[in-house]
Amino acid sequence: MSLSKNVYAALTVGLLLGGCVKPAPPVAAPQPSPVALAAFRALPESTEVVAAPDRLTQALVEELRSRNLVPTQVSEVQPLFGGGRSSISRLEALAGEQRDAAWLVMVETEASYFAQVAGKYRWVVSAKISLVPVAAPDQGTGMEVDVPVFLQFSHQKGDAALAEATPTLRRRLGELLDEALAAPVSP
Repeated sequence: MSLSKNVYAALTVGLLLGGCVKPAPPVAAPQPSPVALAAFRALPESTEVVAAPDRLTQALVEELRSRNLVPTQVSEVQPLFGGGRSSISRLEALAGEQRDAAWLVMVETEASYFAQVAGKYRWVVSAKISLVPVAAPDQGTGMEVDVPVFLQFSHQKGDAALAEATPTLRRRLGELLDEALAAPVSP
């Protein structure tokens, strides 16, 4: 009987101490590095893109700044893409224009209505997050993520879905930045 009490006491102490552990700080660049940020939403069944909502863009800028990166937003991406939907062609077009940046961050998003579930409107935000060093574009990295979101009202559309997905997209960009900044680019 006393053994089980000791086990429970040890577990309780372990859980309480585990709550005191602070998360690791984000990996930061050793010196301020310029970054070009292109965040946009692809329109369904079209080659057109529109700027990402301000809430998403500002969250991405804050994430970049927290890692000693100096972001510059690429505001007009549609003329650069020329109707192409390929991520690689979009990255190449952006890299050709952003010669002053050390890194290129491209966040491609698309919001799709899925269904009405329990009185709420379920959307899925699909995103491709790419991080490419301008000096070595072949050493870029990226990830794809699908974020399910629920919206309360039928008039809320793609921008509202992106706004709801913002915390997840910011966190995933942070994970990608941590990996890239922890492993320096080889010449």
